[in-house]
Amino acid sequence: MMMTQEDEEEIVRGTDVDALSSRLSCLLKGYLPEDNLLVTFVPLMARYKVLLVDSEFRQFALLRSLRKSFFNLISSRNITNDTFKMNVQSAKRNVLKSPVINRGTWLRTISIDLIINKFLQQSKNEKVQILSLGAGSDTRAFRILPKHHKNVDYFEVDFENSCKIKKYAILSSEELCKALFITKTEEKLPTNHNEFVTQSSSLESDCYHLIACDLRTLKDRKDALPSSFDWNKKTLVLSECCICYMGTEDSNNLLLSLKQNLSQGIFLVYDPMGGEKSNESRYGEVMVRNLRTRGIEMPNLMVYNTIEKQHQRFLQFGLCNSNLIVCDMRFVYENWIPRDEIFRVSKLEMLDELEELNLINSHYALILGWWGFEFRSNLKTELP
Repeated sequence: MMMTQEDEEEIVRGTDVDALSSRLSCLLKGYLPEDNLLVTFVPLMARYKVLLVDSEFRQFALLRSLRKSFFNLISSRNITNDTFKMNVQSAKRNVLKSPVINRGTWLRTISIDLIINKFLQQSKNEKVQILSLGAGSDTRAFRILPKHHKNVDYFEVDFENSCKIKKYAILSSEELCKALFITKTEEKLPTNHNEFVTQSSSLESDCYHLIACDLRTLKDRKDALPSSFDWNKKTLVLSECCICYMGTEDSNNLLLSLKQNLSQGIFLVYDPMGGEKSNESRYGEVMVRNLRTRGIEMPNLMVYNTIEKQHQRFLQFGLCNSNLIVCDMRFVYENWIPRDEIFRVSKLEMLDELEELNLINSHYALILGWWGFEFRSNLKTELP
């Protein structure tokens, strides 16, 4: 049976569970201690993911899948935050994600944080924006806005159902609302599927904006973003494993449109690369096969499969070579991350698969390109 567009979107949303699970593992193992609101956020996200499903049988199947993804910490659809936190305490002694996955998730997170922090430090005397594409269950806003809400407007864009799940997860917690400066509303929290699907998906505060939008249409509809989004303000556009799921033409049109319409902007993109086809490991081809077993397509994986091709791709959007940095994550690890941080995480758990980690890191790119203002990165680059 042919999959519908909704089915395809649901499969992509499923990858978001993998990322959330990996971040929770990193928190519990001590890699990412600042992401402590995950303990509140995860059970609420799970609750509303289940509520979105339209039958008891499918709800049961999804709950079983979520229980496995989150290390059996989610015991039922009505799990409370207190119960989840008690389960978390015991989980710290158990096996979570593998050391390779933990180390890769940690590197991905702190590398992106490093660039965002540089952007915010250099813009502390002006009002700026962060536009997070395909934000899903990302929790970065919970960490950034408590410190920078006076000069940062944070916009998160994703599919409607993803936004709806996140909205009610946030509204179900005073702690999460406080982090995003959301005033608790009188809006009733849905308790069943029929109530849930009829609710709106938008959520806003003075500094946080959750927006339902199909990114494939954003290039033609500037009005898809709220009037509070200012196309003339300095804006960091974050795509963390997002555009890799879009078709080549759709993703390029989106990036080009943002480049043309934002007077001052900076792209911060984290994406997988397939690597050279002649490489003995044939990493990309293996990855493509593995993804297809889950019904997942990454159209750009083998199109922009090297650092050089990613570099040329972003030059085509009109970026200057001097304002563009493209590195693989192995280079980032070896040249950008402070030695004391590497030493700290090296003590958290034994890592025997260093060669495997290096192979994986060499197949992910971190891309940084800016226009309309001077960004002082002070970072070593892989390409001259």
